[in-house]
Amino acid sequence: MSFPLEKINCDKVYLRNIDISDAEAIFDIYSDAEVTRFLDFPVMKDVNHAENFIDDVLLGYLNGDLLEWAIIENKKDTFIGTIHFAQWDYKHGHAKIGFALNKNWWGRGIMKDLLSPFIQFGFKELRLNRIQANINPLNYACKKLFEERGFQREGLLRERYMLQGQPHDIIIFSLLKNESELVI
Repeated sequence: MSFPLEKINCDKVYLRNIDISDAEAIFDIYSDAEVTRFLDFPVMKDVNHAENFIDDVLLGYLNGDLLEWAIIENKKDTFIGTIHFAQWDYKHGHAKIGFALNKNWWGRGIMKDLLSPFIQFGFKELRLNRIQANINPLNYACKKLFEERGFQREGLLRERYMLQGQPHDIIIFSLLKNESELVI
């Protein structure tokens, strides 16, 4: 089974499938408490967790409900993050979008460069009608990024998930295919 991705090339990055050789790079990202502070799973403690993450990515692809890619920096061919469509529902044409970026690459416009073509890939190639982003209200940079791409705030889910043993809210943002042509 081939990975469903026409190569998305941007000025700064490109995407490729994730494989076991990425375990160290994934561990570097997901073991950083600052990177994971808004994610709904615990900080990775060792490379075995990264290997399990990769197994979950591959299983999700086989099950048809998760498509996760490696974000690769163009100049040095360096693994710098992950981006995904999760909870993918073929029948109803919707999925949740999410990403994590190594903090050494924050503030360089990586996600500004990547997000629009990735969203268009979801609408055109994956035939999504709706893309949803679940964002912690304290994640101001992420909220701004999705708002700039035309995502609409739909509402707040109170204490929707646990972070470090504490309940946290999420804001639901979404973009519909017919809206994307106007803003992306």
